[in-house]
Amino acid sequence: MKYIKNLLTAGLTLAVAIAVSAQSPRKLDFGFNFAATAQHVDVDDDGYTYVAGLFENSETFGTFTLNSNGGTDVFVLQIDQTGAIIDAVSFGGPEFETVNDIHADENGTIYLVGTFMGSVDFDPNDVTDFIIDGSTIGSDGYVVNLNAELGFEWAGSIGGDGIENITGVATGPFPDYYVYITGMFSDGADLAPLDTETQIENTTGLSSFFVKVDHHGALQWTKTVSNGNEVYGTGVTVDFAGNPVFIGIYTGTVNINPDGTEDLTGVGDSDIFILKLNTLYWRIRIINQPA
Repeated sequence: MKYIKNLLTAGLTLAVAIAVSAQSPRKLDFGFNFAATAQHVDVDDDGYTYVAGLFENSETFGTFTLNSNGGTDVFVLQIDQTGAIIDAVSFGGPEFETVNDIHADENGTIYLVGTFMGSVDFDPNDVTDFIIDGSTIGSDGYVVNLNAELGFEWAGSIGGDGIENITGVATGPFPDYYVYITGMFSDGADLAPLDTETQIENTTGLSSFFVKVDHHGALQWTKTVSNGNEVYGTGVTVDFAGNPVFIGIYTGTVNINPDGTEDLTGVGDSDIFILKLNTLYWRIRIINQPA
């Protein structure tokens, strides 16, 4: 269950405060040798907190020391109800990765999404590897599934000839726990995250994708929205009935209904859409007035 999402940026020192009780907060101080960022946070139903961010070189989180594979790598921390760091893992490659969202489902299963370039080992375990070869000329998007012990379950990517970015992830309710991701792509891209499946979509400009997979990563459906200019999915959540709600930005006029016709026309430099899919379809246009 997603309760909070925040952005914390740190230079030499990052401090995370976790309230153990209203009268007794506990502060965790991490000293860094290099600039690091804690970018996203979520809490599972058992009260464990998960923090995702970026680091370079070698960093120590409590009693856990993580070493970068080069460039900027992704770290994930698991923090218990008392504020103690009980696990820390990382993944990355020789280039630079980003982490755009983290989500903990009802079972404590963790999903992370972001971008990467080149070859990346997405398995945090030092003994085993799960390498995905991404683009060397643009960015690809990734989705990683970790279990409640931060062990590797599966990873997939969305990539193609242009720029791809996965910006948001959420899961549906029991019993299916379907996973929904959103983001943007340009030119042609394979929107099926697993390498055993293929779903090629072509576009002009920057287009938005909405993808549903099961909790093993198997593709259920893909939907896209494009206007030849810019449509960019930026986030997703899921209601109690399992209906995904996507948000994003667009410029100009866009048919926002992936399965029909529903034009939105903005008036600002960029405008906001809110799109709910599945059993009840609706959309909201929020206009940003030009400066």
